[in-house]
Amino acid sequence: MQLLDLLDKDHKVQMKVMDYFLQNGPTARVKELNQSIDVSYPTLQKALSVLYTNLRNFNNKANLVKKIAILFY
Repeated sequence: MQLLDLLDKDHKVQMKVMDYFLQNGPTARVKELNQSIDVSYPTLQKALSVLYTNLRNFNNKANLVKKIAILFY
Protein backbone atom coordinates (compact mmCIF):
# COMPACT_ATOMS: atom_id res chain seq x y z
CA MET A 1 0.00 0.00 0.00
CA GLN A 2 1.23 3.48 -0.85
CA LEU A 3 0.66 6.75 0.97
CA LEU A 4 -1.55 8.04 -1.85
CA ASP A 5 -3.92 5.12 -1.32
CA LEU A 6 -4.73 6.49 2.14
CA LEU A 7 -5.59 10.02 0.96
CA ASP A 8 -8.87 11.39 -0.34
CA LYS A 9 -9.12 12.61 -3.95
CA ASP A 10 -8.30 16.25 -3.21
CA HIS A 11 -5.19 15.41 -1.21
CA LYS A 12 -4.06 12.96 -3.90
CA VAL A 13 -4.22 15.72 -6.51
CA GLN A 14 -2.29 18.11 -4.25
CA MET A 15 0.41 15.49 -3.67
CA LYS A 16 0.64 14.85 -7.41
CA VAL A 17 1.02 18.59 -8.07
CA MET A 18 3.82 18.83 -5.49
CA ASP A 19 5.46 15.74 -6.99
CA TYR A 20 5.25 17.33 -10.45
CA PHE A 21 7.02 20.46 -9.20
CA LEU A 22 9.70 18.41 -7.42
CA GLN A 23 10.42 16.35 -10.53
CA ASN A 24 10.07 19.04 -13.22
CA GLY A 25 11.34 22.22 -11.62
CA PRO A 26 9.79 25.38 -10.27
CA THR A 27 7.50 26.21 -13.20
CA ALA A 28 4.57 24.34 -14.69
CA ARG A 29 2.11 24.90 -17.47
CA VAL A 30 -1.47 24.16 -16.50
CA LYS A 31 -1.94 22.01 -19.61
CA GLU A 32 1.11 19.89 -18.72
CA LEU A 33 -0.05 19.55 -15.12
CA ASN A 34 -3.51 18.55 -16.27
CA GLN A 35 -2.13 15.90 -18.62
CA SER A 36 0.38 14.59 -16.10
CA ILE A 37 -2.08 14.32 -13.24
CA ASP A 38 -5.05 13.26 -15.39
CA VAL A 39 -7.85 15.06 -13.53
CA SER A 40 -10.51 17.46 -14.71
CA TYR A 41 -9.52 21.10 -15.09
CA PRO A 42 -11.88 22.32 -12.31
CA THR A 43 -10.43 19.70 -9.95
CA LEU A 44 -6.91 20.87 -10.79
CA GLN A 45 -7.87 24.52 -10.23
CA LYS A 46 -9.36 23.65 -6.85
CA ALA A 47 -6.27 21.65 -5.88
CA LEU A 48 -3.96 24.52 -6.85
CA SER A 49 -6.02 26.97 -4.82
CA VAL A 50 -6.03 24.74 -1.73
CA LEU A 51 -2.34 23.95 -2.17
CA TYR A 52 -1.57 27.68 -2.29
CA THR A 53 -3.47 28.20 0.97
CA ASN A 54 -1.76 25.25 2.64
CA LEU A 55 1.68 26.42 1.55
CA ARG A 56 1.02 29.91 2.93
CA ASN A 57 -0.21 28.44 6.22
CA PHE A 58 2.90 26.28 6.47
CA ASN A 59 5.31 29.10 5.70
CA ASN A 60 4.17 32.64 4.90
CA LYS A 61 7.11 33.04 2.51
CA ALA A 62 6.03 30.01 0.46
CA ASN A 63 4.20 30.98 -2.68
CA LEU A 64 2.46 29.52 -5.68
CA VAL A 65 2.13 32.27 -8.27
CA LYS A 66 0.11 32.33 -11.45
CA LYS A 67 2.52 34.31 -13.62
CA ILE A 68 0.40 34.27 -16.77
CA ALA A 69 -2.83 32.50 -17.59
CA ILE A 70 -1.16 29.15 -18.26
CA LEU A 71 2.02 29.18 -16.17
CA PHE A 72 2.57 28.58 -12.45
CA TYR A 73 5.83 28.96 -10.51
